Amino acid sequence: MFERSGLSLVETEQQKRNIISSVVFSVFAEVFSKNIGEFTENTRLAEDLNADALDLMDLIFVFSEKGYTIPEEKIEEFLTLGDFISFLCLQ
Repeated sequence: MFERSGLSLVETEQQKRNIISSVVFSVFAEVFSKNIGEFTENTRLAEDLNADALDLMDLIFVFSEKGYTIPEEKIEEFLTLGDFISFLCLQ
């Protein structure tokens, strides 16, 4: 297996996903004024958070402040927080 700095590629990808998950949950906690522990990858934007277009714009702005770019046309495709995490892991 490919190793980098003593860690396998799978381990580093999992670490990256864990870090991005923390960022995503933190952003959602900020935008929706909720406790970070209330979110999972399965949290749904529409059904669980009642997210509207303004909320999506707020999310784009806050992610941008943290150095992540999410195009407006892409964010409209996301259904769950897991969708955000998966997208950001590819950047």
